Amino acid sequence: MTSEELRDCYVKHRRRLYFVALAITLDRQTAEDAVHNALVHLLAKNHRPDNLSAYVMRAVRNAAIDIARSRRWDEPMQQEFLVGTDEVLSTMSPRMLTKAFRKLRRAERETIVLHLYAGMTFQEIADLRCRSINTVSAWYRRGLVKLRTVLEVNHE
Repeated sequence: MTSEELRDCYVKHRRRLYFVALAITLDRQTAEDAVHNALVHLLAKNHRPDNLSAYVMRAVRNAAIDIARSRRWDEPMQQEFLVGTDEVLSTMSPRMLTKAFRKLRRAERETIVLHLYAGMTFQEIADLRCRSINTVSAWYRRGLVKLRTVLEVNHE
């Protein structure tokens, strides 16, 4: 892949790439770092994948997972994680959303963020995660139930 192909892929999918990383890291700056690290790593490779956008998405996801594993969870992080788009989520402060998202399993959190915020379909998420669409939709449903429960309890 050429640097121009990678640049074009980034320009076309930058919002989704960012949200892929944000769903894992729960931190804006760290998500941006993960995207950057993945792109730098891919530039150094001399590999031409069949599906460049899927390949780049997976590389960003892996970079975000690597960063998240190396980070201590008690480190301070930016509190403006997401702004709610759901009727319950939209009433919550970014700080409350961040705390609530931390209580979800990573699969649930990723699925919710990628679907609601990045606009990815369940099939696209399933392809990214190498899982079935039924598994992804179950993660989404369970995650939303947990998220609403946590937020409603904290909101009262």
